[in-house]
Amino acid sequence: MSLLTAALMQSGWDGEELTPDSWRRTVGLRLEALDWSRAAADVAPFLERREDMELVTKENALGLLAQAGDASLASSPAEHSDKRKV
Repeated sequence: MSLLTAALMQSGWDGEELTPDSWRRTVGLRLEALDWSRAAADVAPFLERREDMELVTKENALGLLAQAGDASLASSPAEHSDKRKV
């Protein structure tokens, strides 16, 4: 998180340092503030299928953000450990 915060600060961001507890709130606020018609236009050239444009919505982005939070709460630290340890 500290590297992400440092990168954001280098780009002119003056928000709080991101933590595992605060980043979803920070991203959610940014998603709420986006001009979604402009965001969709920016993404359009990168989509393989034109019909995927209907998926580029604030509601979908916020839903994915919430799911990421639910998934991180449901997983234990052991699930994130390197299973290749010998």
